[in-house]
Amino acid sequence: MKQKTRPLILVILFFVIVSTALVLVLRFTTGNDGVETDTVDPFSAEGRAHGLGDAGKAEFLTILVYDGEGGVSSFMVGGSTREFQDFVAAVRDARQAMGEKDDSFSYLLVFSFGDRSTLELPYSRNRNLLAAGDQLFTPSSDIGPMIAGVEERFAR
Repeated sequence: MKQKTRPLILVILFFVIVSTALVLVLRFTTGNDGVETDTVDPFSAEGRAHGLGDAGKAEFLTILVYDGEGGVSSFMVGGSTREFQDFVAAVRDARQAMGEKDDSFSYLLVFSFGDRSTLELPYSRNRNLLAAGDQLFTPSSDIGPMIAGVEERFAR
């Protein structure tokens, strides 16, 4: 009788250990701690949905410049600077424009927010146009010279 119960106890113990391990792994990989909140996940599409008017709420701006040879330069503009405010005003007050996005959009303006979400706006220096989704916008002031000023400041 002892010999029959021993393998049965080992099998039951094995299944208890495996079940416990699976529960723990699933709990920690899904991040579900049982608390429901109304917060928006910043990595979801809903959390990243920012409009042009939200640019002023960003903490900083990163300008990515793509050259013709596949290289990328990046410049960061702090949220408390005059330069940042100039970019915000140009983007916030932009007017919708006609046309389509093309290869001339070699700049990317990335406004970064405190919740780790971003507003990413491709920019065409030749056409002075911003792209937001499928729509084009003309900034209220020419962003090209602003970018040139930032590039010049970093080149020194």
